[in-house]
Amino acid sequence: MNASSPSGPSHATHPTQPECWCSGLGARYALYDEFGLLVGYREVCHCPVGQRMKAEAEKNAASSQARRIARYLALSDIPERFRQFRLDNCPYRRLVTR
Repeated sequence: MNASSPSGPSHATHPTQPECWCSGLGARYALYDEFGLLVGYREVCHCPVGQRMKAEAEKNAASSQARRIARYLALSDIPERFRQFRLDNCPYRRLVTR
């Protein structure tokens, strides 16, 4: 197929990547968090550009999650002395997982 072909997109930007559908864009349908930070895509191409974009979005998503947890913790008004008590270190958790 060439760029003028009506039957589909051109793969001229990635001639060695036959499975590439993005024509060099990498992904489509961006997803953003409440801060406006790009945290993912609904569809990511298998080409190197798409995989690079996916990795960057995953780093942003991890950063966004950490900020969200910190914000929720600050807004929860849990006294500082109780913040060390979490479900992941609860002694009763061991009993439930047996």
